[in-house]
Amino acid sequence: MTRFLSLALIVLLLQACTSGKSGNQGFRLEGSLQDTTFELLYLEEVPMETNRPTVVDSVRPDKSGKFTLHAPAAEDRIYYVRPAQQPYPLFVVVNDSKKVNVTVKFERVDGQLNPTYTVNGSTASQQIRDFSSVLNDGLRTIMNNRIGLDTLLKLGKPDSLIRPVQEKMLAQAKALSVQTDSALNQARTPSTYMLILGFYQGAASNPAFGMNPFTLEEIQEQLVKLSARFPEHNGLNTFQRKLEEEVQKSKGLIGQSAPEFTLPDANGKPIALNSFRGKWVLVDFWASWCRPCRMENPTVVAAYQRFKNKNFTVLGVSLDREDGKQDWLQAIRDDKLEWTQVSDLKFWNSEVVSQYRIEGIPYNVLVDPQGKVVAENLRGPELSKKLQEVLK
Repeated sequence: MTRFLSLALIVLLLQACTSGKSGNQGFRLEGSLQDTTFELLYLEEVPMETNRPTVVDSVRPDKSGKFTLHAPAAEDRIYYVRPAQQPYPLFVVVNDSKKVNVTVKFERVDGQLNPTYTVNGSTASQQIRDFSSVLNDGLRTIMNNRIGLDTLLKLGKPDSLIRPVQEKMLAQAKALSVQTDSALNQARTPSTYMLILGFYQGAASNPAFGMNPFTLEEIQEQLVKLSARFPEHNGLNTFQRKLEEEVQKSKGLIGQSAPEFTLPDANGKPIALNSFRGKWVLVDFWASWCRPCRMENPTVVAAYQRFKNKNFTVLGVSLDREDGKQDWLQAIRDDKLEWTQVSDLKFWNSEVVSQYRIEGIPYNVLVDPQGKVVAENLRGPELSKKLQEVLK
């Protein structure tokens, strides 16, 4: 039962390099709207600290659609221009020059009106526009091929017709990967680099497109090179620190000392994890209300009975609520959980949730006699397999 998801890397990427010092050096954005009217336009910055767009200027275009917006900035940043009546921006710009000119018009694509724009005076903004156009065209091609593929499959057509369509989709996905690498290598500013990377990661996270997203480790390697080019960029440095936290989180707890905690047992007696030092202990996080946990309990019981005489035990840690204590105790009896059980009955507010980065239960960690985590999330037959391996 999953309670929440960890911070998405895509969100980080799309917001990277938008944080830095503000100063007197600003930029001027002059624009023109063609074949459309908007009563009010916002110039937005998305600060990494708040994860929310921040309006730094607004303007009412004149009758001919012309407008001017301003913002101060000491280093390059990403800015969105958004009409007041819609939640998504018309276009994106970077303040890599003091003055940027943008012309916006609408084109009909696949039966829908979509905004397109041209940029002058900003190489970084032009790079973002060009890459966005290439990416969108490629994704549209893949999706159209997928629709055709689905039709062929529904009609039961032979492989001789299906395989060429699949090959086209794979080729297009590969082409987008190559084009992304090229765009990243040509990126003029950290903001441009990170936004291009974010656009690609966002698309690649959708399995329907068949694209391979960059791993956290690959992005780390790229950022090392980027930071060597821009060592003083505050936004880039902030993002690198956040990415390092994500990488560490992705590695889990294996190889680290198990976080210490002391929780009361069913009788209120405090039980400390370090009191099990010298034994192999499976710290098993569960709850009486969690059906997957209850379904997994027989597996834990079988492992306990099999290995309890080999310097092994289990410590059950429940995430039950305060008003669910009797349910917790009844579940212990019903499921025949003979080992020590503890809980502060604080549900997801228990201290162990943050200590062990628990995103869902059932969840467990196997701790060696020295207090180090050697495995985590051992489910089904993997539990006995791992115990047989270490308890020789």
